[in-house]
Amino acid sequence: MIRFGVCVPYNLVTSALRLGADYAEVPGHSAAEFVAQQQDQLPSSIEATNLFFPEGYNLFSDPEGKIVAHAKTAIAAASKLGVKVMVLGSGGARRAPAEMDPDEALEKFVLWAYQLDDLAAQFKMRVAPESLSPEETNVGTELRPLAHLLLHKGLAFTADSRHILRELTTISKAIPATPIHVHLAMPDGSPPRAHSLELQSFAARLLDLGYSGRVSLECRWTDFESELPAALSAARNLFRGAA
Repeated sequence: MIRFGVCVPYNLVTSALRLGADYAEVPGHSAAEFVAQQQDQLPSSIEATNLFFPEGYNLFSDPEGKIVAHAKTAIAAASKLGVKVMVLGSGGARRAPAEMDPDEALEKFVLWAYQLDDLAAQFKMRVAPESLSPEETNVGTELRPLAHLLLHKGLAFTADSRHILRELTTISKAIPATPIHVHLAMPDGSPPRAHSLELQSFAARLLDLGYSGRVSLECRWTDFESELPAALSAARNLFRGAA
C-alpha cells in the first residue's frame, strides 16, 4: 500500500506526522549532525532523505576521499533514523564542467550512484537518484536516459513529478520503469491538487507500473500547517487506486 509523506526540515517532523503524514523525508546531508544532537531521542517515522550532499561538494572535482567520507557518515546516520531510501538530487554536487562530454558526465554520475548505493546496501538502504531541471544542474536532466543507465547497473531511481512534467515528452516515455521512490508537487512546486490533469497522468502511469512505495510531497509551502492536510488528501485521491 502506498504511503504518503512530506519533505521537511528536522524541526517539522513532529508537525508533519500530527497533520496526517505517514512519514517524513528529511535532509540527508545533515543527518549526522541531527543524530548527534538528539542522541537517544530520535523521532520515529523518518523513512527517506533528500539533499544528499551539502553545498560545496562536487562529484567531478572533489577528491574521492572527501565524497566517500561524507557519504559514509550520512548513510550511517540515516540508518539510525530508520531511513530506507536516500534520494540523490544535489544539483550542485553533480554539475559537470561545461567542457565535459554530456554522455561521459552522465555515466560518471551513474558510477557514483553505484558506489553510494553499495555503501547504503550495508545498512539495507537504497540510494535513488532523481532527474533535475536544467536550471538546477547539467547532468541527469531527463529521467528516461538516467533511469535506463541506472537500471542497467541494477540501481533504483526516484520519479519526481515537478521535474518530469517539465520534460517535453509523454509521461509513459518519461517514466520507463517502476521507481523505488516518488516526489510529488505541481510543476511550479506548489502542493498537489487532485484535479490537476498533469498529476492525474503522472499517478496513472505509476499505478499502471504497479507502484506501491512511498510518495513524498516535496513542495513550496505558504502556510505549512493549513496546506499540508489538504495536500495529503489530494495526493491520496490521485493514487486512490492503490491507497
